[in-house]
Amino acid sequence: MDKKYVNAPFVKRGIAFVIDAAMAFLPALVVYILFTGGFKGYTPLYYPAPLIGAVSMVDLPIAVNEKVSNVTTEEGGTISKTNYSMTATGSRLLSVVVIVMYVGYGTFCTVVYDGKTIGKKLMKLRVVPEDDGRMTKAFLLRELLGKVVVNSTVIVPVVSVFMAAFAKDKKTIHDYIGKTRVIMD
Repeated sequence: MDKKYVNAPFVKRGIAFVIDAAMAFLPALVVYILFTGGFKGYTPLYYPAPLIGAVSMVDLPIAVNEKVSNVTTEEGGTISKTNYSMTATGSRLLSVVVIVMYVGYGTFCTVVYDGKTIGKKLMKLRVVPEDDGRMTKAFLLRELLGKVVVNSTVIVPVVSVFMAAFAKDKKTIHDYIGKTRVIMD
């Protein structure tokens, strides 16, 4: 490990995680409220992994489809009639896109913004490759497999939290998978 890097403190990393969870979930929440008039589902913001959050949001496209396909009759009742208009199709597509955004937020931001998500940027943290080189396929593996799939299990996030809190190198399981570390920027 190069001496010029300082490992990210556990508390800063935790705060960045909470900020990023909110940022990833915000577009889905806005779309849900706009199309359904309220939010009546589980809140993925509280889940440790995007996969579990995305599964809990599976009713978003269904709710949007119902909203755009239900037509109010002159008598005040409603009938269900599939709406194929450009607006309705765009609404359905948007509801799926925000779920994909929720799952891909961390990967997208970290790749595009040089190792930083919004939370990491605010906390002055950065994800870097262990060998001080360029981001590689292993890095993408860290984000996609390590954060989304592996952290969607029950025990792995708990172990990762303890590793980030107590291990000398402050690395989590997904850091080991992707050969990365989170440092002070």
